[in-house]
Amino acid sequence: MLIIGVYQIGKTFSVREFGKNFKSFVEINFVENQDAVEIFRTAKSSSDILLRLSAMTDTPLIKGETLMFFDEVQKCPEIVTAIKFLVEEGSYRYVLSGSLLGVELRDLRSVPVGYLEVKDMYPLDFEEFLICNNVSESIISHLKESFFDILTGLKAEDPTAKQTILLLSFSLGGFLLPTSCEVRSTGHPGKSCPS
Repeated sequence: MLIIGVYQIGKTFSVREFGKNFKSFVEINFVENQDAVEIFRTAKSSSDILLRLSAMTDTPLIKGETLMFFDEVQKCPEIVTAIKFLVEEGSYRYVLSGSLLGVELRDLRSVPVGYLEVKDMYPLDFEEFLICNNVSESIISHLKESFFDILTGLKAEDPTAKQTILLLSFSLGGFLLPTSCEVRSTGHPGKSCPS
Protein backbone atom coordinates (compact mmCIF):
# COMPACT_ATOMS: atom_id res chain seq x y z
CA MET A 1 0.00 0.00 0.00
CA LEU A 2 1.19 3.51 -0.84
CA ILE A 3 -0.25 6.32 1.30
CA ILE A 4 0.02 9.76 -0.24
CA GLY A 5 -0.95 13.07 1.33
CA VAL A 6 0.18 16.52 2.25
CA TYR A 7 2.91 17.09 4.81
CA GLN A 8 2.17 16.61 8.54
CA ILE A 9 -1.27 14.97 8.44
CA GLY A 10 -0.42 11.79 10.31
CA LYS A 11 0.67 9.33 7.63
CA THR A 12 3.77 8.17 9.51
CA PHE A 13 1.97 8.10 12.86
CA SER A 14 -0.86 6.00 11.39
CA VAL A 15 1.51 3.45 9.87
CA ARG A 16 3.52 3.21 13.09
CA GLU A 17 0.31 2.52 15.01
CA PHE A 18 -0.68 -0.13 12.44
CA GLY A 19 2.81 -1.61 12.75
CA LYS A 20 2.10 -2.48 16.39
CA ASN A 21 -0.04 -5.34 15.05
CA PHE A 22 3.08 -7.12 13.76
CA LYS A 23 5.77 -8.99 15.68
CA SER A 24 8.41 -6.99 13.82
CA PHE A 25 8.22 -3.47 12.40
CA VAL A 26 10.98 -1.94 10.28
CA GLU A 27 10.87 1.73 9.30
CA ILE A 28 13.10 3.13 6.56
CA ASN A 29 12.94 6.88 5.97
CA PHE A 30 14.48 7.81 2.62
CA VAL A 31 15.09 11.43 3.66
CA GLU A 32 17.05 10.42 6.74
CA ASN A 33 18.75 7.36 5.25
CA GLN A 34 20.49 7.92 1.93
CA ASP A 35 22.07 4.47 2.17
CA ALA A 36 18.59 2.98 1.80
CA VAL A 37 18.05 5.03 -1.37
CA GLU A 38 21.28 3.57 -2.74
CA ILE A 39 20.08 0.05 -1.99
CA PHE A 40 17.10 0.52 -4.28
CA ARG A 41 19.20 2.23 -6.96
CA THR A 42 21.86 -0.47 -7.13
CA ALA A 43 20.30 -3.76 -5.99
CA LYS A 44 20.07 -6.54 -8.55
CA SER A 45 17.11 -8.48 -7.13
CA SER A 46 14.56 -8.60 -4.34
CA SER A 47 16.78 -10.98 -2.35
CA ASP A 48 19.65 -8.49 -2.73
CA ILE A 49 17.39 -5.68 -1.43
CA LEU A 50 16.22 -7.75 1.54
CA LEU A 51 19.76 -8.85 2.41
CA ARG A 52 20.99 -5.25 2.39
CA LEU A 53 17.98 -3.98 4.36
CA SER A 54 18.46 -6.68 7.00
CA ALA A 55 22.07 -5.56 7.41
CA MET A 56 20.90 -1.97 7.82
CA THR A 57 18.45 -2.55 10.69
CA ASP A 58 18.74 -4.00 14.16
CA THR A 59 15.15 -5.24 13.97
CA PRO A 60 14.81 -8.89 12.98
CA LEU A 61 12.98 -9.60 9.73
CA ILE A 62 10.52 -12.39 10.57
CA LYS A 63 8.89 -14.03 7.55
CA GLY A 64 5.15 -13.52 7.57
CA GLU A 65 5.25 -11.36 10.70
CA THR A 66 7.16 -8.23 9.65
CA LEU A 67 5.79 -4.97 8.33
CA MET A 68 8.34 -2.95 6.40
CA PHE A 69 7.50 0.76 6.21
CA PHE A 70 9.23 2.93 3.62
CA ASP A 71 8.64 6.61 4.39
CA GLU A 72 9.26 9.65 2.19
CA VAL A 73 9.23 7.51 -0.96
CA GLN A 74 9.26 10.61 -3.15
CA LYS A 75 13.02 10.59 -2.47
CA CYS A 76 13.40 7.06 -3.87
CA PRO A 77 11.31 6.56 -7.02
CA GLU A 78 13.07 3.24 -7.71
CA ILE A 79 10.99 1.67 -4.96
CA VAL A 80 7.94 1.65 -7.22
CA THR A 81 9.60 -0.87 -9.53
CA ALA A 82 11.17 -2.80 -6.66
CA ILE A 83 7.94 -3.18 -4.69
CA LYS A 84 6.49 -5.50 -7.34
CA PHE A 85 9.35 -7.94 -6.86
CA LEU A 86 9.33 -7.60 -3.06
CA VAL A 87 5.62 -8.38 -2.95
CA GLU A 88 6.09 -11.33 -5.31
CA GLU A 89 8.89 -12.65 -3.06
CA GLY A 90 6.21 -12.78 -0.35
CA SER A 91 8.11 -12.84 2.93
CA TYR A 92 6.97 -9.50 4.34
CA ARG A 93 4.18 -6.90 4.22
CA TYR A 94 4.93 -3.41 2.91
CA VAL A 95 3.56 0.08 3.41
CA LEU A 96 4.97 3.09 1.58
CA SER A 97 4.26 6.72 2.38
CA GLY A 98 5.09 10.01 0.72
CA SER A 99 4.29 13.68 0.92
CA LEU A 100 2.78 15.68 -1.89
CA LEU A 101 5.47 18.34 -1.73
CA GLY A 102 6.14 19.68 -5.19
CA VAL A 103 5.79 17.29 -8.11
CA GLU A 104 8.12 14.59 -6.85
CA LEU A 105 5.37 11.97 -6.48
CA ARG A 106 4.12 12.31 -10.05
CA ASP A 107 6.08 9.26 -11.24
CA LEU A 108 4.97 7.23 -8.23
CA ARG A 109 1.35 7.30 -9.42
CA SER A 110 2.11 4.76 -12.16
CA VAL A 111 2.36 1.84 -9.78
CA PRO A 112 2.47 -1.82 -10.76
CA VAL A 113 -1.18 -2.89 -10.97
CA GLY A 114 -2.05 -5.64 -8.53
CA TYR A 115 1.05 -5.10 -6.41
CA LEU A 116 0.50 -1.71 -4.83
CA GLU A 117 -2.71 0.01 -3.85
CA VAL A 118 -2.58 3.81 -3.64
CA LYS A 119 -4.53 5.55 -0.88
CA ASP A 120 -4.83 9.31 -0.51
CA MET A 121 -4.83 10.62 3.05
CA TYR A 122 -6.34 13.99 3.91
CA PRO A 123 -6.14 16.24 6.96
CA LEU A 124 -9.02 16.22 9.39
CA ASP A 125 -11.81 18.65 8.64
CA PHE A 126 -12.89 20.91 11.49
CA GLU A 127 -15.71 18.65 12.64
CA GLU A 128 -13.42 15.58 12.69
CA PHE A 129 -10.89 17.63 14.68
CA LEU A 130 -13.57 18.49 17.24
CA ILE A 131 -14.73 14.87 17.50
CA CYS A 132 -11.15 13.65 18.03
CA ASN A 133 -10.82 16.17 20.84
CA ASN A 134 -14.00 14.91 22.57
CA VAL A 135 -16.08 18.01 21.86
CA SER A 136 -19.72 17.15 22.49
CA GLU A 137 -22.21 16.74 19.64
CA SER A 138 -24.33 19.58 21.05
CA ILE A 139 -21.41 22.02 20.82
CA ILE A 140 -20.58 20.82 17.31
CA SER A 141 -24.23 21.34 16.27
CA HIS A 142 -24.23 24.82 17.80
CA LEU A 143 -21.02 25.72 15.95
CA LYS A 144 -22.50 24.49 12.66
CA GLU A 145 -25.73 26.47 13.16
CA SER A 146 -23.79 29.61 14.04
CA PHE A 147 -21.56 29.21 11.02
CA PHE A 148 -24.51 28.68 8.67
CA ASP A 149 -26.37 31.65 10.20
CA ILE A 150 -23.40 33.90 9.48
CA LEU A 151 -23.07 32.66 5.91
CA THR A 152 -26.76 32.77 5.03
CA GLY A 153 -26.94 36.32 6.42
CA LEU A 154 -24.35 37.52 3.90
CA LYS A 155 -25.55 38.98 0.64
CA ALA A 156 -23.60 38.15 -2.50
CA GLU A 157 -23.56 41.81 -3.56
CA ASP A 158 -22.17 42.88 -0.18
CA PRO A 159 -18.56 43.96 -0.87
CA THR A 160 -17.40 42.66 2.51
CA ALA A 161 -19.08 39.23 2.11
CA LYS A 162 -16.04 37.59 0.53
CA GLN A 163 -13.74 39.13 3.13
CA THR A 164 -16.02 37.93 5.94
CA ILE A 165 -16.11 34.38 4.56
CA LEU A 166 -12.34 34.39 4.07
CA LEU A 167 -11.73 35.71 7.60
CA LEU A 168 -14.12 33.11 9.02
CA SER A 169 -12.36 30.40 7.04
CA PHE A 170 -8.93 31.52 8.27
CA SER A 171 -10.12 31.64 11.88
CA LEU A 172 -11.26 28.01 11.56
CA GLY A 173 -8.15 26.88 9.72
CA GLY A 174 -9.92 26.79 6.35
CA PHE A 175 -11.72 23.60 7.27
CA LEU A 176 -15.26 24.78 6.59
CA LEU A 177 -14.74 26.54 3.28
CA PRO A 178 -16.43 23.77 1.22
CA THR A 179 -19.44 24.00 3.53
CA SER A 180 -19.57 27.77 3.00
CA CYS A 181 -19.71 27.09 -0.74
CA GLU A 182 -22.62 24.72 -0.18
CA VAL A 183 -24.57 27.30 1.83
CA ARG A 184 -23.73 30.19 -0.46
CA SER A 185 -24.67 28.38 -3.65
CA THR A 186 -27.81 26.55 -2.52
CA GLY A 187 -28.88 28.17 0.74
CA HIS A 188 -28.85 24.75 2.40
CA PRO A 189 -26.06 22.91 4.18
CA GLY A 190 -25.43 19.47 2.74
CA LYS A 191 -26.33 20.39 -0.85
CA SER A 192 -23.51 20.15 -3.32
CA CYS A 193 -21.86 23.15 -4.93
CA PRO A 194 -22.32 23.70 -8.65
CA SER A 195 -19.31 22.87 -10.81
